[in-house]
Amino acid sequence: MDALFHIDKQHSVSLQDQLFELIANRVLDGLLQPGTAMPSTRVMASMLNISRNTVIITYEKLTAEGFLTSEKRKGYFVTNESLHSKNIQVTHPHQQQSKNLHWHFKKTYSDLPQFMKPKNWRSFTFPFIAGQVDHRLFPNREWQECCRIANNTSMLTQWLDDCPDQDDESLVEIIIKRVLPKRGIYCRPEEILITQGSQQSLYLIANILFNEETRIGIENPGYIDAANIFRAHSASLIPVSVYPDITDTPSTLKPLDYLYVTPSHQCPTTITMPISHRKALLNNCLQHNTIIIEDDYECELNFLHQPAPALKAMAPNDPIIYMGSFSKTIAPGLRLGFLVAPEPFIKEARILRKMMNRHTSGLVQKATALFISRGYYDSHIKRLIQHYHERYKTFTNTLYSFDQLPFTYSEPTGGSAVWITFNNPIKAADVLTACQKENLYFELGHFFYHSCKPNPHTARLGLSTLNESEIKDGLQLLIKTVLALK
Repeated sequence: MDALFHIDKQHSVSLQDQLFELIANRVLDGLLQPGTAMPSTRVMASMLNISRNTVIITYEKLTAEGFLTSEKRKGYFVTNESLHSKNIQVTHPHQQQSKNLHWHFKKTYSDLPQFMKPKNWRSFTFPFIAGQVDHRLFPNREWQECCRIANNTSMLTQWLDDCPDQDDESLVEIIIKRVLPKRGIYCRPEEILITQGSQQSLYLIANILFNEETRIGIENPGYIDAANIFRAHSASLIPVSVYPDITDTPSTLKPLDYLYVTPSHQCPTTITMPISHRKALLNNCLQHNTIIIEDDYECELNFLHQPAPALKAMAPNDPIIYMGSFSKTIAPGLRLGFLVAPEPFIKEARILRKMMNRHTSGLVQKATALFISRGYYDSHIKRLIQHYHERYKTFTNTLYSFDQLPFTYSEPTGGSAVWITFNNPIKAADVLTACQKENLYFELGHFFYHSCKPNPHTARLGLSTLNESEIKDGLQLLIKTVLALK
């Protein structure tokens, strides 16, 4: 218990006040549990090397305030009553000093535009949130089997050690042989790096390649985290309209150093870039020496058409950095992705990753490698595609039951969301405010715009966490709510 108590005799706050605040905070924080016997006044005075009278006066004050109870000939004890319900607040001894401290931040990130979904979003009856998994579809039995095998004694030695200079060989091999070929991509182990998801991949790219002179083209609307990471590295963001405009404006692409695109299912509109547009984009970027950063977002979740080949597959010799992730197919909580790029870049990125977080969890890498090699990953993808297709059909069939719709939508070829635009003058923010009262939540579209003129009528409806019945009921509620606003 000695470690719980320490006071500063040089501090301007009196010893009595310091001791009172110290003990009170320990009680409120739960470090001193109800019924705990306090050190006697003599022992406490000896521990802190202060006057016993100071301790006696402080104990009596704590008793009067309800923090301690006194029992004759037994001593002082922490009260058994709940103090949190009384909303008691005690100032820490150094709190005032901390408030006055100026940190001299060289960089701040709190002023960047942030998309924040409610912490309790799963408690909504109809959470139309994109990019999250339906727990009912997660292959729990198969994943637990792979984790159990990865924890076997024979496997432990393969991932227990700190290995910042290399990734799990079995995962790298399975990605090269089983995952990338489906996208038409072939690479060597030296050209791939395992990351903690797309955000880390983007951070590594920006940190190594960008400075204040860098001009990076980004889809508008587009992925907000990518824009923030690029801004944080002082790059100049050049918003580029989503297809078809992105491919037919050479004058726009000419001054760009890099172009970040999500061609499989554009984030957030879910539009898939046609082959003709991909070819035009590749030609323009090659002509103007623009390096492409290809984020193959939700590339495997196609239910209307066969997936188009990745840009990197169409131009294997062109300067293209390719990003992949297991977040939308297995689970975002795994934080597992990968980069494919020329060997010199991967070498630099590996060293930078080493300084950041050493490496991605060895256990997660090993379990994922087993999950793919045993065929569970492919089976899970097929199941997801089937369910997402049924959910999208429910979405469209529900719309057909209305004579008048308060929004238009972009028809996706796959993915887990639908991009909608409310009819003018309906604003998405007003609709969301009304819908939240009905226990329905969706994502506002204006967060995804990188220009000074975001479209206030846009929104993204995620379908991945809701089944067909929930989508039907939620969509009917959404439309009725909008019509009531009109």
